[in-house]
Amino acid sequence: MVGDEWVIDSTEVIYYWEHPYYPQYLVPLADIRADGLSNEALTAVDATRPDYRLVSWQAMDRWF
Repeated sequence: MVGDEWVIDSTEVIYYWEHPYYPQYLVPLADIRADGLSNEALTAVDATRPDYRLVSWQAMDRWF
């Protein structure tokens, strides 16, 4: 959530291991309300999954 708005709601999230000790989430673009996040908050990191984005933890106020 950002503020009181849901900006991501997905059951298709994929773990992405950029660092060996902690995974991050790749989220399908179709499940992201892009108007609620800046372009810097979303990063394409996997060429085999062009429709997924890595979401910055700092871009969100709350994760569930």
